[in-house]
Amino acid sequence: MDTSALYASIDYALGFIDTYHQYIRLMFATGLGFLIFFGIHPLQSKDDATTGEFLAVIIRRISLLLILVIFPAFMFVMYLVTKKVYGNTEYFGWFFENTIYGFKGSWALYLALFIGTVTFRVFSLRVIAPNISKFVRKYRVRQSNSKMSDIRAEINNLKTKDFITLDYIKDGQMLIGLDSNEKPVYISDAEFKTMHLKLIGPTQVGKGVLQGVILYQSIVKGWTTGFFDIKPDKFIYSIMCKACKDAGRPQPIVVDLNGVGPGSYNMFSNGTDRDIMSRLQVAVNINEKGTSADFYSAEERALLMDVYKYFDGSLATLERLLLGKLPNGQNKPEYYDVTKKSRAYVKEMRSHKPLNPAKNKGFNVDRSINEGAVFYIRGSITDKLVRKAQTIMLMDIIQSALRIGDIGRHFYLAIDEVKFIVSDMLATGLSTVLSSNMNMSVAFQTPNNLLNLEDSTLNAKAIKSEVETNTLVTFCYRAEDEETADWAAKQSGTRNKVTIRAEDIDYDKMGAEKYTGRKQTQREQEEFIPKNRFLALPPRAGVLMRPNNLAQIVYTCWVPLAPEEMKSIVRTTTKEPSRATQQVNKNRSEDKDTTDNSDADYGLDDFMNEAGIKK
Repeated sequence: MDTSALYASIDYALGFIDTYHQYIRLMFATGLGFLIFFGIHPLQSKDDATTGEFLAVIIRRISLLLILVIFPAFMFVMYLVTKKVYGNTEYFGWFFENTIYGFKGSWALYLALFIGTVTFRVFSLRVIAPNISKFVRKYRVRQSNSKMSDIRAEINNLKTKDFITLDYIKDGQMLIGLDSNEKPVYISDAEFKTMHLKLIGPTQVGKGVLQGVILYQSIVKGWTTGFFDIKPDKFIYSIMCKACKDAGRPQPIVVDLNGVGPGSYNMFSNGTDRDIMSRLQVAVNINEKGTSADFYSAEERALLMDVYKYFDGSLATLERLLLGKLPNGQNKPEYYDVTKKSRAYVKEMRSHKPLNPAKNKGFNVDRSINEGAVFYIRGSITDKLVRKAQTIMLMDIIQSALRIGDIGRHFYLAIDEVKFIVSDMLATGLSTVLSSNMNMSVAFQTPNNLLNLEDSTLNAKAIKSEVETNTLVTFCYRAEDEETADWAAKQSGTRNKVTIRAEDIDYDKMGAEKYTGRKQTQREQEEFIPKNRFLALPPRAGVLMRPNNLAQIVYTCWVPLAPEEMKSIVRTTTKEPSRATQQVNKNRSEDKDTTDNSDADYGLDDFMNEAGIKK
């Protein structure tokens, strides 16, 4: 063997080590840093280990091999080689001392390495790794994206939309609003005419907006159109006036049953004898109710039938007849005691001017339907007499529609706050008038409104069932209570969803969570429009549900009105002040108190002026 070549090679290697021996401690530091970061176990990878876990095992092995095997072995080989080649250990001693000196002089490096590595390990395990896991989970390719409804997401996703309603109106279609993609949602006129509608939602969510949109289109289409404004709306009368102007039709007939605005109505001048008699029995509250009270009203009902042959529809005539004063001059004093209840009701109606028009005057239902009129009825939710009058007018309208039948022109009737006009006739009308080319829309706040009726003799559950059954189109706004939200969600139907039942999560050494990628799914049913969505709907947005169509979110918007198109009902001249008001005025004029009552005087005067009361 050529030993000279071997020694030359050893000399070259030792010269190389002389030049770069300072990097040995850097290699040692690198291995130590990897061990601190990755730990010293496990040293065996599992069968289901991820790529990251497999690489960590390899790095641990190399680091441990470098520190525990390669570095000591290298030093031992250096000792043997230098002793064999040079016959002494001086070179190894020099190399060892320089290496130890290098380690001692780099204590700051190792301290920084330890602190930095530990810090980075904590940061990576507590922050980087969980966020990478979260990112991967968010953007992974899923077998199913179905998830259950979340109220937070619903509120963020649902926002009110503004648009020009008139831009989307077209012939042959009834515009409802825009869908979530801002595409118009229509119901064909042919379909619209064959179904009643119910609009459900609390105050100030937009029921009046949709009522105005439908009323405008009904008038422009040339249909006979009526609106019962039970809780006066600020804009619908103006919308009806605008629609009449745009369509070249006469302005709406106004009947204010409160007596503040124009119009009057004779409750008993229109219809057949049986129609009038049924309304008369309702007016004096002696109609059969299916209770024991019917026995005590039987005599009064019989007497009413007896005097009816003299009745000309006038309340004044009816009052005289109930007093026993017949037109032929004959007196029937026995009528006085029998009709005590009826006379009280008739007297109250006689005292209310809107219900006492002159002969052949006042709002005529038959004529309005036959002539295709547009009419606006203002009612009340507080005045019991007005509420009775508006209920009787609705009876009159339904009776007339059934009696007249299809005259070739459709008749659309909208009723706001239907709770205050509910009767058996309303339920009957919803189930019968479609055959007479008439349909209706009814608006109320919650389905349970129809159970809370003032007339306890009515079968509220039966009426509620009739209303829900016969109004095939439902537009439901935001629900203010969970019960209504549940009801509405069930009306939309259900759908199957594949949702995640459970996902496995591991905790690392620093207590951070990481998704393992293993999950369990399950199939379950959820309402097509979930309850949370009904609770989160913004104003003017609702869910449209109709036969043979999936429920959908629809956004509505006002019929635009220019300032000059805003109309108000002309107030009629009010009668002289009541006795109570006159007494207040008298007391004020005689008051000698010098206390400054300017604010009080101003408020009273302002109120009296607005009411048209003369001082």
